[in-house]
Amino acid sequence: MSRPRITLLCRETPGLHLGPGLPGDPDVIEFIPQYAGPGIAPRFGLAVIEAADPLYDQKLAWTHTFGCPPIEIVDDEADELPDGSIADPDATCPGCGSAFADRRAVDHHMIATRCHPKHEVID
Repeated sequence: MSRPRITLLCRETPGLHLGPGLPGDPDVIEFIPQYAGPGIAPRFGLAVIEAADPLYDQKLAWTHTFGCPPIEIVDDEADELPDGSIADPDATCPGCGSAFADRRAVDHHMIATRCHPKHEVID
């Protein structure tokens, strides 16, 4: 079975360098911050692991190591982030309105940032 080319997404650390080497080394996964607009900080970073990479399996293992921020695998055949988001329309944070890839990512965000829905006062 051939290995697919994989695109990784990191929302917490857009410029993440993951691996034992220095930035630019072949044994590092480098997440490229995605431009979000003038004066707006990048919301996520993307990295690609090529199928022909000799460290393919090792790099995938790094994405699940202790202390690594949450990393999502983006399906290359899915729509390619046209608006800066690959989120499921039902996976938005009720507190801040940020969009996420799935409900699990929303739950992780809410726990990590203590983001909760604002209490509304009904007149």
